[in-house]
Amino acid sequence: MENLYAQIEDARARELFLQRLLCEERQALQRLRRAGPPRPAVAQLPSEPSTMHRQIFAVLQQHPDGCTRAEIEAAVEATQPLGGVLDGLARRKHITRLGKGVFALRDAASRTAEGGQRR
Repeated sequence: MENLYAQIEDARARELFLQRLLCEERQALQRLRRAGPPRPAVAQLPSEPSTMHRQIFAVLQQHPDGCTRAEIEAAVEATQPLGGVLDGLARRKHITRLGKGVFALRDAASRTAEGGQRR
């Protein structure tokens, strides 16, 4: 009989613990609902081009017919491949892709398309 009372006390203690836990979880859920859905982070575009971008633009300005990725990397003395940087600049329409791995400034690309030489 003593054993049954001990088991009942243990069950009551477990039940109180679970009720407290459930109450805390409900409160946390209510706080989240009040806060509303999370807002997506918006990337801030830099107001001015980075030093690397300015160097790339300068190289492309000197070569209106365009440059290959390797030529640009050599001209700016890049320590890492610039494929991703050049792809990003082309995607944001700062430069134009003339062919696979060949890039030019946007205004120079329009002149190339009108009759200049492509590589």
